[in-house]
Amino acid sequence: ILPPDPQETPLRRAKRLFQLESPEWNALLFALAVEIDSRFARLAAFLNDHIARTRPTIGLCLVISKAASNAVEFSQRPALRFGLLQTEGEGPLSGLALRLPHEMLGRLASGAAEFPLPTGIRLRCDPTLQLENLIVDSVQRVTLGAWSSRLRRGRLEPPLLLVGPEGGGRGTAAVAAAASAGYGLVELCWSAERPQLLRVAAREALWHRAVLLVRVGEGASREDLAGLWSELFLWNLPVALALPPSLVELVRSVSSVEPVVIQLEPLDSAQRQMLWQRLLPPEAAQLNGSEREDLAARYDFLPGQIARALRSAQAQRSLAEEGTPLDFEALACACRAIGRGGMGPIAQRLSQPYRREDLVLPTDREEELDLARSWMKHRRRVFEEWGFGRRIAQGQGLTALFSGDPGTGKTMAAQVMARDLGQELYRVDLSRVMSKYIGETEKNLSRLFDDARASGAILFFDEADALFGKRSEVKDAHDRYANLEIGYLLQRMEEHVGTTILATNRMRDLDEAFTRRFHFILDFPLPSPPERRRIWAGMLPPEALKDQEIDLEQLAENYEISGGEIRNSVIIAAFMAASEGVPISLRHLRRGLRRELLKVGRVLDSHQRRELEQC
Repeated sequence: ILPPDPQETPLRRAKRLFQLESPEWNALLFALAVEIDSRFARLAAFLNDHIARTRPTIGLCLVISKAASNAVEFSQRPALRFGLLQTEGEGPLSGLALRLPHEMLGRLASGAAEFPLPTGIRLRCDPTLQLENLIVDSVQRVTLGAWSSRLRRGRLEPPLLLVGPEGGGRGTAAVAAAASAGYGLVELCWSAERPQLLRVAAREALWHRAVLLVRVGEGASREDLAGLWSELFLWNLPVALALPPSLVELVRSVSSVEPVVIQLEPLDSAQRQMLWQRLLPPEAAQLNGSEREDLAARYDFLPGQIARALRSAQAQRSLAEEGTPLDFEALACACRAIGRGGMGPIAQRLSQPYRREDLVLPTDREEELDLARSWMKHRRRVFEEWGFGRRIAQGQGLTALFSGDPGTGKTMAAQVMARDLGQELYRVDLSRVMSKYIGETEKNLSRLFDDARASGAILFFDEADALFGKRSEVKDAHDRYANLEIGYLLQRMEEHVGTTILATNRMRDLDEAFTRRFHFILDFPLPSPPERRRIWAGMLPPEALKDQEIDLEQLAENYEISGGEIRNSVIIAAFMAASEGVPISLRHLRRGLRRELLKVGRVLDSHQRRELEQC
């Protein structure tokens, strides 16, 4: 922010910046004197002829100044319009009392003190941040440079519109453009419910010789924007607006001046890697190029999210022992935490307790899972460095279908895959996605995929046939909108750059258009006897008390069951043994297995029946 002139007192600076004439200058001095010395408060009460009215009024200041103007004209002058002076009380305009806001009181009374501003306003300045440091394309950099050059020459128009998502770098671009012109930046989170903040922000921008950046969120109406735009032009200030893409044309329609529009697109992997390298502190210098590349490829973050993740990692590091490095694992953990905060209520996070060795699958299925992991890990190299992105405009994300009977390991495989990739896994709650109201399902799906991209999370659709079912012949309006939902889902899946995994035990019910768009289709069969033996052994933890003579080969050979059924059998056997106070034995495992088979209605042969009934 521009430092004050040491040769100019704060009062003289206020008089110059706000163009104070005699009535306003006298009002400012009187209001300041009342705050500093109680004798002036008694004087104000005497002149107001009221013991409780200890502040000067508009009418009193006009009388003292022998001004020819009236109270209405006084209220339109910069002192009140910019909020240098504030009114309080009720009644006629001339009877309203005048007071100094606490920020200006501190500046004028002490000469250097800066006080906290109201919530929603902040001052930003970074003289080291120049336009050449911005991670934007060349056209955007040239446009920002031209706007900054006009501002340096004193040309305050046209206004600048920075368009993009929250956290997309709009504020950083405004700071850089302002700094290149020798200006600071005052940032306002604007709301139609708090219009008074706009005056405070304008006052701060004038006081600090700064660009006024107004952030406008989704949901602003045409009337709100028209009111905002007309008020912004009451002040002779350079103005920039940060907008979501949906409001650009609405702002243009209410503007009498054509603004300069800068559309900030999400960063690609190479740009994210460059931003990580630029933001990482010196103590994180041990991160090598491949680790920075991994962070950029794994987490499809906006600039604001990358900065938040870095601050979070540094905060966690400050709690650790002194000398603990800010390494890759600390940054990845912070990124996962940021991702969890980005997901809405439509999906629930799944834990990732399983490792690769816990997953028992045929060799060809394991190779397919390895290839799927390679797709996401080396996506940047293939699509960006090797140029395949020019050949495949859509469908660069990973879509996988896991099909098979219940309990064959579909969910477990998704958990293992997410753990290997270092990303969070979210299971979609179909009850919250699907709606009977027209258009609501599409809105929920849009929010779901947007949240997944913003958080870098993997989406897992369990029982996917409920949402990805076949399109039917259109016989009524219900069929038409159901088909529209499926068509919209196809479009979003193809556009999504992240990972989407579907699981179903009714693959034939899926629409053929979906199956064509899957990069990987894995069928999870029932495990073979050797695989069942590994599952039985893997389900018995080393810490558990168990009989060393358990014959797992017999169980694996004689009973063709899924991994989920083995898991349930072992858990029941463990509780049976615990209740008896003895180690887990083959007898307990058979009893647990018998209970599980009866539960699912499995038909047993005579040998299996005799073997299980003996326990």
